[in-house]
Amino acid sequence: MRLDTYLSQKYPEHSRSYLAKLIKSGKVKVSGKTLAKASFEINDKSLIEVCFPTDIPPLITPPLWEVLAETADYLAINKPAGIVVHPSAGHQSDSIASLLGLENRNLSQIDPSRPGIVHRLDKDTSGVLIIAKTDQFHRHLAQQIANHQVQKIYLSVVCGQIVEQGIIDAAIGRHPTKKQKMGIVKNAKSARTEFRRLEYQADLDLSLVEINLISGRTHQIRVHFQAIGHPVLGDPTYGDSKINQKLADPYEIRHQLLHAFQYSFRNLDNQLIRIQAPLSHPWLDRQNSIWTC
Repeated sequence: MRLDTYLSQKYPEHSRSYLAKLIKSGKVKVSGKTLAKASFEINDKSLIEVCFPTDIPPLITPPLWEVLAETADYLAINKPAGIVVHPSAGHQSDSIASLLGLENRNLSQIDPSRPGIVHRLDKDTSGVLIIAKTDQFHRHLAQQIANHQVQKIYLSVVCGQIVEQGIIDAAIGRHPTKKQKMGIVKNAKSARTEFRRLEYQADLDLSLVEINLISGRTHQIRVHFQAIGHPVLGDPTYGDSKINQKLADPYEIRHQLLHAFQYSFRNLDNQLIRIQAPLSHPWLDRQNSIWTC
């Protein structure tokens, strides 16, 4: 991605021409080096420092995402909440697929419109995302997904005291009247979600759950837990708006607390690979004081 493009996305309150002038005047450093070229290509390991001419200390921005593992066949990243995976209306240039393409990485070209993308996570879901770097691995992983041979473990905070463990088996399809949403729909694609409660916080009436996603329908976890009366905390679409609003500011709930914690698959040598992503919110940690008090 170009340096000026990244800065314009990071600081939308400033015009692109203003940011370009900052770069030209030596006010921007990339990984410790002052650069004067707005067209300089940065990557996910670049550390950006911007010194605005108002005597404000330099603002250091982290890499776009954390790289969890990388081989000749795949790249595993910890996707942050708030970024979409596939290009879509309003997200043609800031999706994971688009940003990876701007990094000039060698990625699979099974679908040139979304190079490297084999599976997806919702915009506000964080966690492990596997990117294919070769067509061979892309097909290999896609086949495992189709055969339900990958294991996807999520962590989430849901509203209410959920049972200790259970299985939600309910077909999911496009909502009959609210077309932007999914729902439990008869004769739609089957969907199965297994879960177990890790902890319960009585004062806030919240449960920490570990989820084994057997199938992978759009919005599956969010729809399934809403259907059984335990919506994901912070979910703006399927969640409880009153609870979300009550807890948002005091506890910094800025997105749905749903995190793809672990992804297990087999590489081209048939070795089992298990990749975990650091947690995106303190409440997703079982050792957090909210659960241990």
